[in-house]
Amino acid sequence: TMILIAFPLGILSAVYKDRVADYIIRFMSFIGVSMPSFWFGMLLIWIFAVRLGWLPVAGSSSWKHIVMPTLTLAMGMSCSYIRRIRAVMVEQMNEEYINGCHARGVGRFRTIFFHVLPNSLLTVVTMLGMSFGGLLGGTMIVETVFSWNGIGSAAVAAISGRDYQLIQGYVMWMGCIYVLVNLLVDISYQ
Repeated sequence: TMILIAFPLGILSAVYKDRVADYIIRFMSFIGVSMPSFWFGMLLIWIFAVRLGWLPVAGSSSWKHIVMPTLTLAMGMSCSYIRRIRAVMVEQMNEEYINGCHARGVGRFRTIFFHVLPNSLLTVVTMLGMSFGGLLGGTMIVETVFSWNGIGSAAVAAISGRDYQLIQGYVMWMGCIYVLVNLLVDISYQ
């Protein structure tokens, strides 16, 4: 979900730099990055569960229970990805090889999607790896807000109950996940 939101908006913002679309996307992504995930989750609960009655508040037994936690996780991450994709693409569009593409008569669409975007993906792949590690390790706040049973809510319960062995296991798990994901990301650069 996050990739489906972030890539088109980040590319659009970079292509239309310093125009109305860019300003709107940057403003909305700034709001999204600034908004805490627990607050956005509770806002979704208030709108879609309490006011409209479309989705259940908590639980994990059907596909309807997945919608609000997914949107909550995707919101914060996609907004930071939009900002990063825009920054990297704007930087790449100012490189000399872009002038070479224009001099050879390469069209704008081809230049952006076959030259700028592939060169911009290294930074995005690194961010994806770090996000993937965080998602595998558990998302404490979202699991707590939506009453999901997962490793994040188990860690919160361990902190509340002063279960030091479980906290140490959680920290070890997170460390192993981040090392493994960083290794895979580094291998993918080759």
